[in-house]
Amino acid sequence: KLQPQDAGTVCHIDILGTTLELHGVIFGDVWLCSGQSNMEQKMRNIENWEEEIRISRNYSNIRFMDLERKQSEHKEDLTYEDISIPWSDPSNMEMLLNMSSVCFLTARYWYDQLQVPIGLIGSNWGGTVIEAWSSAEALAECNPPPPKERHCNMSSDLSDKIARKNCNSFLWNAMINPLKKNPIKGFLWYQGEANSHTKRKDFYNCTFPALIKSWRKEFSSHSETDIHAPFGFIQLAPYREDPLFSGFPIIRWHQTADYGYVPNPIMKNVFMGVSIDTYDPIPSPAYSNVGLHPRYKQVIAKRLAIAGMNVAYHDRSYPTNGPFPTLITWVNGDIQIEYDQEIGYRPSNSSHFFLCALPLTSCDSSLSQSPWSPLSPSRVRKAGPKTVILGVSQYQNLRNLSVISLAFLWRESPVKEYLGSSIYSRDEFALPSPPWKYSVR
Repeated sequence: KLQPQDAGTVCHIDILGTTLELHGVIFGDVWLCSGQSNMEQKMRNIENWEEEIRISRNYSNIRFMDLERKQSEHKEDLTYEDISIPWSDPSNMEMLLNMSSVCFLTARYWYDQLQVPIGLIGSNWGGTVIEAWSSAEALAECNPPPPKERHCNMSSDLSDKIARKNCNSFLWNAMINPLKKNPIKGFLWYQGEANSHTKRKDFYNCTFPALIKSWRKEFSSHSETDIHAPFGFIQLAPYREDPLFSGFPIIRWHQTADYGYVPNPIMKNVFMGVSIDTYDPIPSPAYSNVGLHPRYKQVIAKRLAIAGMNVAYHDRSYPTNGPFPTLITWVNGDIQIEYDQEIGYRPSNSSHFFLCALPLTSCDSSLSQSPWSPLSPSRVRKAGPKTVILGVSQYQNLRNLSVISLAFLWRESPVKEYLGSSIYSRDEFALPSPPWKYSVR
């Protein structure tokens, strides 16, 4: 066991009793980056990648590695064969091109602010559900629907070995559990798309907090990792242009344990980056699903890092979130929204507000978003530094309703222009207001 060292200390280490020598070992913060394909998306597959690679090659104090994609029915240990990218620095262009872009770019922003060396461990696999990354103990807290039996029947020769990656705990066993003896600063996570189109989406407000709790417990029990280690995540990006499927809005809401923001009483020491305004209709040669993997990873990594400066590094001059409602009331027949900070309101082709004449739970009870009706942008006006008025008094059909629900950005792809949402913070960080919903009557 090595004794703690000041950040930036560089050592040469001889392992007693062996011929193993480690050169250029640097001390700093280590972050584990995990999830599915948007975390997996490489530096070579982002917007303006050539310039980003050129800039990044100077960050020699950011080191990174990445694990092979592997699944297992049983808990495993890490071997050298399980590593796809050995510990590298950005001067190794081939390795940098294949490293997770969200993971690396978040670390790059932190290094600019902190000048603390950062190590990154990538452990991710596209098209995977959260249940595969969860321990059996975490799943027991939520009892989500089981995986497809034909994929996870180990006694059957018909079992699809690739599809086994989505069997309960199979990625936890092979790609997370082997790392738990390593002390780390915290976790970064980008996942949820694969849970959006099944009944498992309705359990995400339990399975995600349970995963966070479990990872913290397992790592802190087997290493010097803090039991309250910071955990950052990216809220789901947009996907298809005009679908009315409810999966993505529900997952985004459940990613915050149904609060709409983090940290919150259930998700303490957690931070997020909002990506709902990074719509990208340009096909990528690296992916078959157009729009599912926006190339604009720089802005979401920066947003995640900004919130992490507050939560993980305790610099309160950085915000944790964009504008969020603190009070929603009826004023002269209209709806008045008060935010927790000064806002910039940008009128566009959509107000991004939606009304539903049902209780909140009923508005999202089906696979369709049809109960939510968009509010015309002509009905929205900024009425003060922190205030927006929704002009609904002229809607005769609303007056006699006993129940009205209100939501913001409540579509799979509500913003169809890059950085084109309607409400952002007015400070230097310009963080977007996240999706939320609220019962106004």
